[in-house]
Amino acid sequence: MPYLISLIILFIFDTALVFLPDDNPVLNFFGVLPDADDDGNAYYSYRYKVYAIILLNCTATWVAEKLIVRYVTSVADAAVQKKKDGEFDRMMARF
Repeated sequence: MPYLISLIILFIFDTALVFLPDDNPVLNFFGVLPDADDDGNAYYSYRYKVYAIILLNCTATWVAEKLIVRYVTSVADAAVQKKKDGEFDRMMARF
């Protein structure tokens, strides 16, 4: 759950970076260049493409994390259970 929260915060921050006005201090801090022509017309189609990539990246990261955690957790749980079963069998053999 904490990973999902951090992913949501990152998504919101990235989305804000894409859709903030070009003269924003946050964009200046990160060195994001404006996507406008010499006349000052902004190209929002580029921003929409970047937004779609951010959304795709967050979704793919979340899905990959879920699959990896599920697999690693099941393998680790099986190993722990096998160890506990072995210790229990050795204990029962002594009695």
